[in-house]
Amino acid sequence: MNRTPEEIIAMRRLVIDRFHRLNCAPTVTINMDAFIEPALAFKDRLNQDERAKKYKITLNHIILKATAMALREHIFFNYDYDGKYRIYPNDKIDIRTPVDLGEFPMHIVIPDTDKKNVFEIAQTFNERLEEVRKNVDTQMQKYVNFQMKNKGLSALMNVWTEIARRARPYFPRWEKRWFEIQHRFIGTFMVTNMGTLGVIDCHGQLVKPSIAALLVLSSKDVAEIVDGKPVNRKYLGLALEFDHRVTDAGEPGRFLATIKRNLEEPEKYCI
Repeated sequence: MNRTPEEIIAMRRLVIDRFHRLNCAPTVTINMDAFIEPALAFKDRLNQDERAKKYKITLNHIILKATAMALREHIFFNYDYDGKYRIYPNDKIDIRTPVDLGEFPMHIVIPDTDKKNVFEIAQTFNERLEEVRKNVDTQMQKYVNFQMKNKGLSALMNVWTEIARRARPYFPRWEKRWFEIQHRFIGTFMVTNMGTLGVIDCHGQLVKPSIAALLVLSSKDVAEIVDGKPVNRKYLGLALEFDHRVTDAGEPGRFLATIKRNLEEPEKYCI
């Protein structure tokens, strides 16, 4: 869709609000490569099952399951952090993943990701994706039209948003409730798959209240010696962003290693 400059500016306000400096954290990123061939073979086996007839299993569905199971072992990274001194636990693991629909990324939340098998994750993801595709253009156009036609009201809303953003940390119950409401739309942990775009490295910005987020990068072939013979083995790049105010690199490194293990042994950890 071709938009006017005014429409583009109005639409990007969503990004401006999300990545406002009061929302962003001092972020550190660590990287690992996971041997991905077992997960690809696992995907092919799952797609032979009757349950995969309607919604095919993709590698991304397996990554979501592997991450959810890793969060069970490292539950701290599923918690919320207010940017100051308070950490709030979440009683559910609801992973969200952005999907690129052109003009603006939309987010799909998989409730209770750790309790779903890969078939259920694929079904929830695809049903939500179909719903988003049907409504995204209408919803986005309504938002753009409001921003363009109600500039005075929009400006007042900007002021209120700024006041609320600055005030919430001083009212813990209010902020905790705000986080709980937001989880309906942003889940409790984010997995962004950028591998389909060919991205091989990324150092993103972590957004409050997340303590960490996973970036899935492009796969690559690596020449190795196996049984005395050179072979190409496929590896998937994984990058974990974490908030350096609440953790050093040790625990995030162990968390990322658990995700890597789950992908390399999917029959054991991704059922």
